[in-house]
Formats: sequence, C-alpha cells, structure tokens
Amino acid sequence: MNELDATSGAAPRSIAVGGLPQAVAVDERYRRVFVVTGNGVRVLDAASGQARGTILRGTTPQAVAVDEAHGRVFVVTATGLRSLSVAALP
Repeated sequence: MNELDATSGAAPRSIAVGGLPQAVAVDERYRRVFVVTGNGVRVLDAASGQARGTILRGTTPQAVAVDEAHGRVFVVTATGLRSLSVAALP
C-alpha cells in the first residue's frame, strides 16, 4: 500500500500490509489506520506506518469505517457488522 501526501500527491513510502488492500479508514484521534485485507484488518500506527496488529482474522472483512466521536471502528464481514472500541485495539 502506498502512503500519499495529501498536498502534493507524492508517495513518500510504501507500507506492507500483508495482503491485497481492499478498504482503508483513518482514526485521527487514536492515530490508527485500518486496512482491510483478504485475511483480516491490519491496524497501523498513522505516524510511523508500523503495523500494530491484525484484528478479525478469518472473518472475510469487506469494508471499514471509523466513528471518531464515539471511538469505534466498524467492519463489515461475511457474517455481519462488527463494532470494536478503538482504544481496546493494538
């Protein structure tokens, strides 16, 4: 996955997410990036791009959204909608 500079459009770095990225959501409050791949949702540190962990392995995630006001991340999986507390994630 490539990180893009919002001002210039340049790609300052490439970040390995361990699969084909399908969807991305950003939580500015907790400085996390959630990347949907075929085998889970990778949680990245927004500042460094470093992987903090993988959540919902084996659930076939399809989409992700963040509700910053309530500190929640929502993931649509093959079996339904999951709602998780961002503060409790890696």
